[in-house]
Amino acid sequence: MRHSMRLCGGDQDWAQDLVQDALIAGFSELRAGRLELERNVKSWLLQVITNRFINQYNRNKKWTAERRVEDVEAEQAEQPLSAKIEAPDATVTASLEDPILLALSDLQEDQRACVLMVDVQDMSYIEAAEVLKVPVGTVRSRLARGRLKLYSLLLPYAKSRRYVS
Repeated sequence: MRHSMRLCGGDQDWAQDLVQDALIAGFSELRAGRLELERNVKSWLLQVITNRFINQYNRNKKWTAERRVEDVEAEQAEQPLSAKIEAPDATVTASLEDPILLALSDLQEDQRACVLMVDVQDMSYIEAAEVLKVPVGTVRSRLARGRLKLYSLLLPYAKSRRYVS
């Protein structure tokens, strides 16, 4: 559940749906005799969760991109200018609630998956590569890019908290 929660950026309903789908798929595969208990079932379930997340994310992104232009134009036509300006305090508090989760959500989904698996869940590069069905070198490069992006996103926060100089 933690893996799916982090992939989904804290969206509990989406995370629960992913876990439920993975468990149903696993049970179906087990009953059909295509999933052996000797196999690393945890790795298989993480792979199913990650693949379904990526598929749903891409579908949502495509749908959102198509609808975004129409929605923005409709909202702008309906609202007066004073309603379009957001209060600065609300913006600041929303962005400071959990800087690490916000930074993780800013990563590309493939980089986020690698960072979560290797750095958060302590999976080896080989295990992460098996789950994601990519070569180990791809995991390493995605992880390096993800870590670099996290560094740049979290450095101002770390400086403000005096964790670094």
